[in-house]
Amino acid sequence: MKVLVTGATGFVGRHLVEALLARGCEVRAVARNAETAANLPWINAVEFIAADLHAADLNIANLTAGV
Repeated sequence: MKVLVTGATGFVGRHLVEALLARGCEVRAVARNAETAANLPWINAVEFIAADLHAADLNIANLTAGV
């Protein structure tokens, strides 16, 4: 199962990503700051997308495809 986690670099999000990976889920992690994400231990185990969910040009359909 592939799961989309928004706010993946935040306090709750980063722990949620770890728990999902431990359960064997594929994770698409979304966060605004790619630099913060680069320092997380799970960054290479997820599909990471740097995006601002408030951006007018954000394509939600592409972001959620397959999850």
